[in-house]
Amino acid sequence: MITHDMRSPLTVIQGCLAMLNTRQLGTLNEKGNQLAPLAEKNCKRVMQLVNDLLDIEKIKSGMMPVDQSKFFVNELFEEVNESLAVWLQQLGIKLKITDSDAYVLADKDLATRVIFNLVSNAVNYSRRGDTITLSAEQVEDWVEVSVRDQGKGIAAKMQKAIFERFQQVEEQNSGSGHVGSGLGLTICKSIINLHGGEIWVDSKVGAGSNFLFTLPAVNA
Repeated sequence: MITHDMRSPLTVIQGCLAMLNTRQLGTLNEKGNQLAPLAEKNCKRVMQLVNDLLDIEKIKSGMMPVDQSKFFVNELFEEVNESLAVWLQQLGIKLKITDSDAYVLADKDLATRVIFNLVSNAVNYSRRGDTITLSAEQVEDWVEVSVRDQGKGIAAKMQKAIFERFQQVEEQNSGSGHVGSGLGLTICKSIINLHGGEIWVDSKVGAGSNFLFTLPAVNA
């Protein structure tokens, strides 16, 4: 209830800040030009945190709608690639897609969100010139999806904890300059659990990370 009630005033604040940044409320002085974009950016971060918390509670309470359909897993990869292409180009990070002929039965929007979160997370721990690789293969009744990066890796003691709320890898060396809320992986886990699948990470410090999850497989 608290997070839901926070959205209305935050939406108003966002609108006012957007008007300031587009000069609809007049010309700002030099200090205002520096602070207004910063305020808008942080307001967006708080709004994202509120939305993430709401989604987690929806899933926990069984109120998150799941619209399952059959689709080609490469469709998810291409959608994420299109969404992040400009950002990746700016950072000098390559997204490599390994073709897969696997089909899954899942909620396409939710599955896309999982891959989007995992790739975004990988970007945050990647450096200019690194490659993030997306791949998938069918393993018995499941399709195993992989998001592999060349970042600094995750210590063994953190590999289970990072899927819990507000847990982040220490000493983040972010190529994007973005620090997350610590809820992205929690949402990924919740969505995959809704589909009866599993999510985990295979990582070694200094050797990158491979985030994997499973979705129900279906015949072509």
